[in-house]
Amino acid sequence: MHIRKMCFVWKTWSIKVFERTSSGQQNRALFYGADYICYVEGGDHDHDRSVDSIFWHNIMKKYRPDLKVVFLPRGGKPVVEALAQKIIDEDISNTIAAMDRDYDGLLGHEIADSRVLYSHGYSWENDAFTPEFLNSMVKSLARLTTLPAAAEAALAAGCEKLCDDVQRAIKLDFLALSAGSSVLPRNAPGRVIKADPVTALPKIDQAELIKLAAVANVRTRLRKPRILPQAVFELHHFVGHCFQHAILILVKAVLRNVGVKRAVSLDHFEDLALSSLSRHLQDNHAGAIAVHHEAQCSAIP
Repeated sequence: MHIRKMCFVWKTWSIKVFERTSSGQQNRALFYGADYICYVEGGDHDHDRSVDSIFWHNIMKKYRPDLKVVFLPRGGKPVVEALAQKIIDEDISNTIAAMDRDYDGLLGHEIADSRVLYSHGYSWENDAFTPEFLNSMVKSLARLTTLPAAAEAALAAGCEKLCDDVQRAIKLDFLALSAGSSVLPRNAPGRVIKADPVTALPKIDQAELIKLAAVANVRTRLRKPRILPQAVFELHHFVGHCFQHAILILVKAVLRNVGVKRAVSLDHFEDLALSSLSRHLQDNHAGAIAVHHEAQCSAIP
């Protein structure tokens, strides 16, 4: 049998064996020689590779270095949520789950248990690319030890402007989701977030946003959500892929501002953010993201 096919068969068999019963779930950590198995999102097409796994590995390594944790991607969030609920309902030991928060915090849908971890913002992207860390990332990309004052000001102004611009986008998407739909295109963020032709800073294409909202309105019967969204949203409420796309546009604009013309791909940007995450959390240990992750990691039984 071809080795790749053998690996696929093994993975399929092991998933069925361990996830079929509570005892199988509990024995999985023992099988891997780990303290915990942690189910995460991602890995739809390759169960060995998941950016979510890398993010949560870095978080756990930073705040719980005493634990050996094996991360297993399980695809979309609904699958991980179901596994998380099963962990709680059947009191499965040595097993935890970690996932993106999405709008769960605003909707009151979070699973309140120490064995279930959430990103601080909408997704891991919002945590890894938060404005608090951008100064450091731009310095790395520009190969500078310090950023000129003008560049720091441009970063701050760009983030502040973006936060103002995305208010309508977040609210429309939140209301659409409350009716079982969505407005913001998760897999095509460039449809609504573009570089301003004059400033090169990210901006929302309001005309496209209204068009997408109209489509969502036709597709669903919008109803009042159980809770009204807050009057002012933060950038960490912005859909992860859209947020990441906007931040990359901003960073490229600031790099040009300091005379750096090198190309920065999305993959490179992700690698930089993930590889420097632990340092950023240490440097910003009193920030909301660091405090959030430290608290929930410390609470793991």
